[in-house]
Amino acid sequence: MAALVGTSGALFVSGASAQSVGDGKLDDLQSLVAKYSAPDAASPGQNRSAAGQDAPVAVRANVRTASSPPVTRSPAPKTQALRRDHQEIRSASVATSATHAAERADKRKTPPVAEVATTKPSEQPPSKSPQAQVAAAPSAMSGAAQSAHFAAADAADRKRSYKTMAPPARSSSAAATPDHETTAAPLPINRTNLETRQTLWQRAQTELAAGRRLPALAACEQLLAQWPNDVPARRMQWQILSDLGATARAWQLAQGMSSPPDAATSRTLQADLATHEIRWATATPADPRQPYVSVDRAVADINKVIAEADKNQPALAVRARTDRLMVDDQLDHGATAVDTYRQLLADNHPLPSYAKAAAADALLQQRHPFEAATLYEQSIHDLPGPYASGETDPRTGLMYAYLESGRNTKAIALADKTADSLSAFKPRHGIALPVRNQAKLQADLNTVLVREYSGLLPDAQSRLQPLLQQAPMSAQLWREFGTLQRARGWPRAAERSQTIALGIDPNDLSTKLGVLDDWRQLHDYSLVQPTLTKIETVLPRSPEVQRERESWDRERGWQFDIEHDRGRGSTPNLGDSDHQTQATLASPLLDDHWRVEGLINQTSANLPEGPIERDRAGLGLLGYMRDLQFYAHVLGAAGGRAKDTALEAGATWAPSDHWVFAGDWNKHGDTDLPIRASYYGITAEAVHASVQWRASELTEAGFGVNSVHFSDNNSSKGWQSHVMQRLFTVPQMTIDGGLEAGSSHNSNVDVPYYSPGHVRWAAVDLRLQNLLFQRYEQTWRQRIDIQAGTYDERGLGSSWMASAGYGQSIEPRAGLAFGWKLGWSSQPYDGKRDSRVTLDLTMHWGE
Repeated sequence: MAALVGTSGALFVSGASAQSVGDGKLDDLQSLVAKYSAPDAASPGQNRSAAGQDAPVAVRANVRTASSPPVTRSPAPKTQALRRDHQEIRSASVATSATHAAERADKRKTPPVAEVATTKPSEQPPSKSPQAQVAAAPSAMSGAAQSAHFAAADAADRKRSYKTMAPPARSSSAAATPDHETTAAPLPINRTNLETRQTLWQRAQTELAAGRRLPALAACEQLLAQWPNDVPARRMQWQILSDLGATARAWQLAQGMSSPPDAATSRTLQADLATHEIRWATATPADPRQPYVSVDRAVADINKVIAEADKNQPALAVRARTDRLMVDDQLDHGATAVDTYRQLLADNHPLPSYAKAAAADALLQQRHPFEAATLYEQSIHDLPGPYASGETDPRTGLMYAYLESGRNTKAIALADKTADSLSAFKPRHGIALPVRNQAKLQADLNTVLVREYSGLLPDAQSRLQPLLQQAPMSAQLWREFGTLQRARGWPRAAERSQTIALGIDPNDLSTKLGVLDDWRQLHDYSLVQPTLTKIETVLPRSPEVQRERESWDRERGWQFDIEHDRGRGSTPNLGDSDHQTQATLASPLLDDHWRVEGLINQTSANLPEGPIERDRAGLGLLGYMRDLQFYAHVLGAAGGRAKDTALEAGATWAPSDHWVFAGDWNKHGDTDLPIRASYYGITAEAVHASVQWRASELTEAGFGVNSVHFSDNNSSKGWQSHVMQRLFTVPQMTIDGGLEAGSSHNSNVDVPYYSPGHVRWAAVDLRLQNLLFQRYEQTWRQRIDIQAGTYDERGLGSSWMASAGYGQSIEPRAGLAFGWKLGWSSQPYDGKRDSRVTLDLTMHWGE
């Protein structure tokens, strides 16, 4: 389709890009031409009053190509995925000049152009003949009608955006009428030239005073078609174009006038143009390898406007700073945006309604969720919607603010209410059948995400799968499905879903980072670094990329763990007081597959025979391959009753998302050797093997066997099994229940350490986990474990056994965690009951 170019040049719309400007309603073009140029006037009854109808939106921009659609982002483990997904809820649009011009016009009693478009007799050009006037009228109106058509049609479907639009200017005395409707009678053709010119000018002023910019523009262009050198009409023309968003064309017309605008007006136009340059720059870049070129140029232009306006036009400087705040939010410069927001408030310049959501988003980026929630609530109150297609619903941002501030129940209620308020389909102008409402799809997805982040994973999956059936070619849905699968413990399935999402949208950043997380869980480290480096080459400023880099650097860097266990009781193996301390320092990842470890193990106990210590130190090697992790340790005797050099080795293999096989072996090691046996110089060699099946986070089962051969010719063999099932889940709390059973027997009972001939046990387990506090990486959790069952020892009968434990874990920042647990247990040994109290302390540094 050939391009449609208005006389003003306000809009350039190709067949491929018509929808981005005016939803492709080209069929109404002739009717709009007839509306503005036909002799019959539109009846006043057809006009809408301001009390009952919403004002139409203005044209957002004067250039949009099909190859450069606006960037759309969707609303991400709890903290990292949540932060990542939050970056996606912000629309790529920023405040347009139409917003600022309209708000400024609303605050003035005079029309926004009237003060600069006053008619001067000296500027009147010679009149044309009536014949020339009649001949030129149709062509003059065609350009205005085309310019008017797209904004008018756009307005029929959408209300004003909470970020990029504000109500059009209205006169305090005139009832508002939409831009695409007019109450003024069409121009009669039997008037003189002077009357015709004056009538057109009066019509333009009347329409503008009533806030109807498009009819005013049509009158201006009809006048200019006959008298192209009319300075007041030309000024009104480019001012209206600037208000409607066609800033580039307005600037071109203003600079081409014989008497250019004054410095103040030029700065205002420059501010409008800079704002639009920034908005255009946030769309898909022309060169994906250089995404910041256009943005940096646009930001430099608006900074120049601010620098010049500070000296001469303080009000314009405030407006430009508000624009820059929104830009900084869109460009993920949250700290700068928050500083601008606080400075505006300190200078007694409250934010306009359209900028509140952007400031709230910046506050959320900078981890001020309570303050962000308040601003989001104000934005929704001021601009309650419905929101235009392609615009971000501020209720999505409010949902994330509630989540980040720990108000999960409130976030779930808001997401559900928003989804219920939208219909699945909506009518579209010029199309007989309704079309799918993308806002409804996003709202339904939000109900999934808010449950995923609250730990309600099965509910989230049951809601997401029907959405995938409705929109199987949605990259966003496949990406979120992969994130959900990873949260449920299925990294391989997540990898497949993320690959499908990349096939649909190869440039989606969050999907690429999600695949990196899958590889990290699978220990497929060789792919992570080169892929992340390529992403950083293109998007080094992205907070998502920066957080992924920080997390990856922690994981591949130094790792330090220390555990300290202390107990009091009188068990045969541990005496009446015991302690064990183990520290491990692992080197950074070497060649994507290896780590070198240093280990220290200290153990002591007060036995009936006397105190004993057993200390070891040594080195180890950790290896990683996809689906496989293995280790080998060499630990020398370092003091006390430790004897010989201990050798340890083991491996864990996970061939699928549901099965895990593990085995380990040690010779002269201390893991299966009672410390009382070390007191008598006894050593041991042990082998363990286990298999675990895990359906999801809800259900798991395991079975293991072990065999220990002591140097005193005693042999111990045994087995143990367990089943755990999720019983109850609410946001931030889970309760699991399960069964545990086992058996062991020893070939020799006449030894100095506890060695029963045959024992069996069975118990019921109950586990409660609760998230007490979370602010991004900072978490505080508690855990309660209860176990009760029976213990049967051959020859001594059976009796009850029980244990209970309460502990907490605290993560003050990413990569640092502390934990403690206080426990109690009671069970018979050789027919004598023993009760024991323990205290366990842990610390981890790394990832």
